[in-house]
Amino acid sequence: MPRTLVVLTAVLLAALTGCQPDPAEPDPPPGPAEDPPAKEFRLREFPLPGTGGYGYGHIDVVAFSPNGKLVATSGDSALYVWDATTGEMVTRMHLVGEQYTVHVAFAADGKTLMFAGSRDPFVRSFDLKTGKQVREWAHPKPSRPGTEYLAPFVAFVPGAEWMIATDPDNWRAVRVVDTATGKVGIDFKEAEPGPWTGQALSPDGKLFAAGSSRGVARVWDTATGKLVQTIGNPAAPHGRGYRVHAFSPDGKFLAVSEEGPPGDPQFRHYMCVWGVADGKRYCALPGMGFFSAAAFSADGRTLATCGTGGKFYLLDLLADVALPGFQLPTRACYHIASPDGKTLALLGGTGVVGGRSVLYLTPFPKLAPLLPDRDGLTPQQLDEWWAALSSENEFRRRYAVRAFVARPDDAVSAAAARVKSEPQIGRARVADLIETLDADDPNIRDKAQAELDTHAHRFEPLAVATLKGAPAGEVRNRLTSVLAKVKRSPSPPGLVADLRTVELLEELETPAAKKLLTELAAGAAGSRLTDEAAAAIKRLNGKK
Repeated sequence: MPRTLVVLTAVLLAALTGCQPDPAEPDPPPGPAEDPPAKEFRLREFPLPGTGGYGYGHIDVVAFSPNGKLVATSGDSALYVWDATTGEMVTRMHLVGEQYTVHVAFAADGKTLMFAGSRDPFVRSFDLKTGKQVREWAHPKPSRPGTEYLAPFVAFVPGAEWMIATDPDNWRAVRVVDTATGKVGIDFKEAEPGPWTGQALSPDGKLFAAGSSRGVARVWDTATGKLVQTIGNPAAPHGRGYRVHAFSPDGKFLAVSEEGPPGDPQFRHYMCVWGVADGKRYCALPGMGFFSAAAFSADGRTLATCGTGGKFYLLDLLADVALPGFQLPTRACYHIASPDGKTLALLGGTGVVGGRSVLYLTPFPKLAPLLPDRDGLTPQQLDEWWAALSSENEFRRRYAVRAFVARPDDAVSAAAARVKSEPQIGRARVADLIETLDADDPNIRDKAQAELDTHAHRFEPLAVATLKGAPAGEVRNRLTSVLAKVKRSPSPPGLVADLRTVELLEELETPAAKKLLTELAAGAAGSRLTDEAAAAIKRLNGKK
């Protein structure tokens, strides 16, 4: 990717979110660093006074106050709170013993910090002014002795008015607990979170997501406990885990890391982004090994992640790449968080037991647009973004559609040059092959079926119509097999490109676009291209 794309501008991706760019914010003063980071990072450094007694096991949390002015994290047997603007430590809270996993959240009033640890049977609250504990209550059902890593706590909702917890004896029992009274509320059905599957709350606290080791992640409504979305493939082989990391700031997307295919010698995982409303996977970027944390930028285009060995990645979800040149001064990245998609908090350190750990704050790097707002496209850009119409990356495809909608003349010209109506000779050949399925010689029947497989995606409507009228016998049996294969296999790239072109022309709605759609609808009957173009024309005429 050209280096010019990785610049810190104030441009947000209106093509993805439909939002207007936020006003530019002043850069915070840079903090000292042992080694100069990449120039794109403007880091403020908050060294943790203690050391990582468990390596980075318990240094895995960053929380921001409701107004974003305070930031809290953990280290050794303490919690630390800093002023996010000045870098001065505000207070320190003492904990009862080292915790392998720590969870903290600021109360809605901004005056109290809530705490839950994996080795602490109590939920505790601390006064931010004095750093003293002011209250504690026992978990409704604490873990049994010897199972201290399986604490019932899962997550605090923003404002910490309630939290999500599990039953230590049954990981499928996930419920809401009032942090003021300890009273247990609704349960989330079909939950099966485990130590490594991850959970996340949407920024507004209205949605809760949990991964599983069974090829799915699930999303619930926190007010009703109703399951609202199942992400992934429930039929995937057992052991193909889905680990939930974070919702986008608007709650519309969910970052989920997925194990690579069975037998992958590189043990790759993929960081994927799924749509919460439609359950569709928008993009999948491979990484080496395990992802442990992630945070979205405000525009939803960039995802910051850390993974195996403390490696830090900044992923451009639109361009399908890990951006080069971004690194931390420390060797390892332990945890990532962002209160609003604009400020990025990173916990880093040496990656060794007892080593120094540091909290870094930086503005979330913003990327320049991939295309000018309105200028015409160069031939190279035209080819690149026309190919993007068929991309499996839904973000990239939608960007390409918006890019061409903004340039309708370029779009229609490119479509006319690349997509032609379905020729009658193609339909005639498919009709002959279908007839040959009833030949007397089984070898001829096999050969006809094999060739028909190569045309079946494009002429699926013709095959379906023929099957409906076919009597019992060889043609019906073989067409059934051909169409079953169509359902199991992805459409050929060429057909995908043609159908995406029809979608684009329909969205353009210009006279030139309608004219080209009419020409495509006049192609050979029984082809998907012809049928889709005719349906698009009918919908457009219905708008009159």
